[in-house]
Amino acid sequence: MYDMNYAHLCYAYINQYKGIKDIEIIIDPRYNCSFNKEQSSLAISRSDRIPENFWGMGIHSVAVIVGDNGAGKSTAIEFILKAIVEGANENDIDGILVYERGDNILVYGKDVKTLPSNVKRLTNPEKICCLYYCGHFQPYESMHNMRSSELAGSYNISDGYLLIKDVQSYSNTDSLYLNQSIASHLNQYQAMNNYRICMMLSDERLNKVISPFFQPRYILFTENRSGDFGVKNNPYLKQSSSKLPQFKHSYHELKQRVLASHIFNNFLNLACQLGTLEKNEFLDILKSWQAYVNDETPVLIQFEEFIKTKVSDKELRDRLLSIGYALKQLDELADFKDNIIGGFYYLNVLQDYEKVKKLCGILEHSGYLVAQFFDISYAQSLNTETILSSGEQKLMDLFSRLYFAIQKDAEKFSNLNAPALLILDEAEIAFHPEWQRKYIHLVISFLQEMLVQAGVKFQVLISTHSPILLSDIPYNCITFLQKGDDGVARNVHPDNEGTFAANVFEQYKNSFFMVDGLIGEFGKQKLVEIQKEITEGKITDELRRKIELIGDTRIKEFLLRQIARRDIDLEIKYYQDRIKELQLIKDRSHE
Repeated sequence: MYDMNYAHLCYAYINQYKGIKDIEIIIDPRYNCSFNKEQSSLAISRSDRIPENFWGMGIHSVAVIVGDNGAGKSTAIEFILKAIVEGANENDIDGILVYERGDNILVYGKDVKTLPSNVKRLTNPEKICCLYYCGHFQPYESMHNMRSSELAGSYNISDGYLLIKDVQSYSNTDSLYLNQSIASHLNQYQAMNNYRICMMLSDERLNKVISPFFQPRYILFTENRSGDFGVKNNPYLKQSSSKLPQFKHSYHELKQRVLASHIFNNFLNLACQLGTLEKNEFLDILKSWQAYVNDETPVLIQFEEFIKTKVSDKELRDRLLSIGYALKQLDELADFKDNIIGGFYYLNVLQDYEKVKKLCGILEHSGYLVAQFFDISYAQSLNTETILSSGEQKLMDLFSRLYFAIQKDAEKFSNLNAPALLILDEAEIAFHPEWQRKYIHLVISFLQEMLVQAGVKFQVLISTHSPILLSDIPYNCITFLQKGDDGVARNVHPDNEGTFAANVFEQYKNSFFMVDGLIGEFGKQKLVEIQKEITEGKITDELRRKIELIGDTRIKEFLLRQIARRDIDLEIKYYQDRIKELQLIKDRSHE
């Protein structure tokens, strides 16, 4: 039972919103809710089909909205966000919301005339703390889409929103509508993303939860060459290549050469950032540094001496000293790997938890500026060419942001004394089918490890168009949506209610997902062509080659029998071949 002052959401009915209408959404499966639009009556009853603590400690409930593309899953979630998030300015929504608060059931909905006697009517929707993640990267939606906007009193941890928010938070600039350069947004977003991931990887407890599923073994540190790209596209420098000094060194040791190259690239990064490429004095400083380098003293010591004795401008001197400081921290913190194409620094995530924590400190204090010092990537091997795949990166993004939000501001959720709402809007879209099969288990295990320690409880609402996920979800926890031929999305109720722990292939066979069967459309059309050729008697070697490509043995044998029946000699040969195959099977069984 929860504090009487706080409520959690159980059900939503959407009368009309954008392209959807008359849609019912299950959010807390412990309640059966149904709205009769003709009679304007709402029925509410308690359900005991889901046992207490079914999902484990920290998870109040799990519900899924599933449907084909364009069925209105994300639109339904946007409707919910507008209704329950503080500051969304949607107190007059066209729909119905059912809440539980303590022992009371609360209902908001102007169209509801008849309610159960034990239900209290609300004049405005109750606001709920929410944590929202969308798997789609649509940065410009932030200008007019709630899913990529600020969620007051809640967290939006989606790419489209963080691309803007990370700049606002860490450079103290107003970046609404992406009005800074895209390079600034991406650099600061990438730096903060790396900070969030490193924070999570430094937690050995959580890594043990993730590692059976996936975990990068190494954090790699390589040179940031964005300044080099900017320099090469600078019209002033294009006029005369002699204006820009070339990288040179006199170091025999590979690590010293790599550090010298880091410094050179950081000079260029800083020049692009400050817009000083056209100023000869900056180029003169860079030329002086290149002439200053020698093989007698470690390069970082030389660099610090050079700045303090040769650079008079205080602002520029401080900037250059920050480069030296960051590279010194990197050199002391990380191990160095040399290879054929050049060396790089790295940390072993599974062995160097304390070092990863120190790295988090560097990233936190440096803010977004760390992006100019060096690039950070993650990999399973010490090969800079094998960084994370898009699916692996999505996984790290999702769980590091959950970790960051809950660990950094756990009181935002724990002080509610009621479940906060975690919405995962198609978060699994970049995952391999095997990862999708494990996805629900991983989300729940990860949350339990965090939430129990933080004293937090969450409701989880997931949208997906993957039937694979449904094998982990009881039927009465699922909202099925389908878009009709008229373009209108509706609730549908598949006949097969046995979704939980059911064979994944059975989920695909459900007519709701695969209306035209389980064969690819191109293959299906080829089967139609083959059948037509057989019917018309166009039996050729090319036709037989097409049939031999078919992977389903039952379909292949059916088509071969059809060919055989059109020619007595071919039919005799077909059965002779079958007799030989059966004889081989018999002989092997006696061996």
